[in-house]
Amino acid sequence: MNLSDKIRNIPDFPKEGILFKDITPLLRDREALKEAIVKMADMFRDYDIDYVVGIEARGFLVGTPLAIELDKGFIPIRKPGKLPHEVLKKSYELEYGKNEIEIHRDAVTEGDKVLIVDDLLATGGTTLAATEMIEELGGEVVGCAFLLELDALDGREVLKDYDRDELFITSKVLPSNLNYESVIKACKRSLEKLGTDYLDLYLIHWPNPAISLRETLQAMKYLVDEGLVKNIGVSNFSVYQLKVALKITPVPITVNQVEFHPWLYQKELLEVCDQNDVVIEASAPLARTEVLSDETILELADKYDKSPAQIVLKWELQKGIVPLPKSKSEGHIKENLELFDWELKAEDMAAIDNIDHEKRVYMITLDDETYGISS
Repeated sequence: MNLSDKIRNIPDFPKEGILFKDITPLLRDREALKEAIVKMADMFRDYDIDYVVGIEARGFLVGTPLAIELDKGFIPIRKPGKLPHEVLKKSYELEYGKNEIEIHRDAVTEGDKVLIVDDLLATGGTTLAATEMIEELGGEVVGCAFLLELDALDGREVLKDYDRDELFITSKVLPSNLNYESVIKACKRSLEKLGTDYLDLYLIHWPNPAISLRETLQAMKYLVDEGLVKNIGVSNFSVYQLKVALKITPVPITVNQVEFHPWLYQKELLEVCDQNDVVIEASAPLARTEVLSDETILELADKYDKSPAQIVLKWELQKGIVPLPKSKSEGHIKENLELFDWELKAEDMAAIDNIDHEKRVYMITLDDETYGISS
């Protein structure tokens, strides 16, 4: 089915010179509507999303069924005066004037990940205003979805608002997609979603014993050769798995992203990575904040007049590790930027080394749907 045939062009509406895209024929057609929603959902099924946010009014018509398809809650962004509780308001430019939108201040909380949905991307002004509101409330916009786009109005460029050369973009391929063709398709899908021509780093998310690692790495080589990926890496590889990968890979493995923090000091893995010029990226570098209450960490925080998080992150940095702390808090981000003008003494580094409880804060099993291995 060609969904574009279900979109009706209405000239000079709502003002002269405007070509209005009428989606009501698509909404009326049950099969067309279902296909449109499923296709939109397929673009974001691998994303970590808490809520779907729809923009009044036609964003409600698309966003609500999309939220149901993704099994997520729905949050409305409305025109002024339509929401009964305390609101946050933003103004923005339209193709034919100005407007305002509002969201309840308690709709999004710190750390919430949202997908913004509207029927149409035109100038990008509405979506940009919605994005700014979500971020002001402490949320994170992980993507935007539209039924159609007016290319001539460059809304996509407005939403980009960045210099690509100043960004280092990483993506991952799920363990269920590690066969040759699926690796390539997954990467191209990520590039399309991100609106970029290449990734700086592409990671195998988890090793999958049901799929040949050699096959996966050959696909990664193809992506590098084609210029779609600058560097490749792995995630959650043990010492043994990494050694095997290093032995058979046709292109250098530059990163192993693993859980690494004072309660899980993977010393042998760090040594193997150092010997093979592989950088460890520490996921959950603060053990999901659990390590921040450790007695040794608290004592050192007091000694150096730093926060417990700064002590842990500094320990990792001094070991040559790249920690990946997640924060939407301005205060925490400021703390993270204040890690580079001081050092932990050798005896204090050793004290943190000795904390190791061999405690993991996350792990998945082969039964997890991420692997796609049927029993």
